[in-house]
Amino acid sequence: DECLDPGACSQICINEKGTFKCECHSGYARDPMDRTRCKATEGHPSLLFARRFDIRKISLDHNEMVAIV
Repeated sequence: DECLDPGACSQICINEKGTFKCECHSGYARDPMDRTRCKATEGHPSLLFARRFDIRKISLDHNEMVAIV
């Protein structure tokens, strides 16, 4: 069972006889460069991080940082 390997698929692993296939949850699609990985179909990637007195969000696809709290 290839799906027992935690890195087989990034979201849903379907075991088939002698092989496996990967599927993605709603709002995600398989990455055309790596069919075992899923990528968000909408939205922009960002990183949330905490500093001493606030929480901020920085956009990973363009140069923007905002305070959340």
